[in-house]
This record gives sequence, structure tokens and C-alpha cells, in this order.
Amino acid sequence: MKSPNAGLRFAAVAAAFLMLAACSSTDSTEGANTSPSSSSTIAPGTQEDLVANVGDRVFFDTDKSSLSDEARATLQRQAAWMELYPNLTFTLEGHADERGTRE
Repeated sequence: MKSPNAGLRFAAVAAAFLMLAACSSTDSTEGANTSPSSSSTIAPGTQEDLVANVGDRVFFDTDKSSLSDEARATLQRQAAWMELYPNLTFTLEGHADERGTRE
């Protein structure tokens, strides 16, 4: 039986991932498999599992404040994955850069 707060928890996780989404140039690959391991050797519920099977990053397009359909799909997969492993601790990071300045 689902907890009465399951919907609220899902919404909170989704909101947290939206805050996590970072600004990036459009040449990056969303949710790319950056792990050299194959999914058959990755333990379920590990960071490697998230990277290989779900995608660990969500990006905004340059000069945009809304997510693409692909980014939203990745975000939904991340939230569903987090629901599968409620005992894990997650660290969410968000990064932004200032355009038009010297770096």
C-alpha cells in the first residue's frame, strides 16, 4: 500500500531535481551513459546504476529557463529511480554561469 504522502514526496523529488538542473551549452548530451561499465555488472541502487540506466544530469538549453522534453523525461526517470531506493541519501547540485562575462 502506498503511503498517503507518496505523491507529495514524488513532487518534492521532482522539484529538487528541477533545482538541480544546470545551465549548459546545447552541445552536451543529456543523460548520457558516462560509465565505462556495462549495465550487467552494475549493482542496482548504486550511483553507477543511476548514471548508466537513468541519467544523472539534466541541463537547461543556453538562454532558456524551461526544460526540453528530453530533460523532463530524464527528470521523471530520476524521480522514479529515487522512489525505488527510499533509504539512499542523495546530494543535489545546481550550477549556473553568467553569460557575457570574462571567465
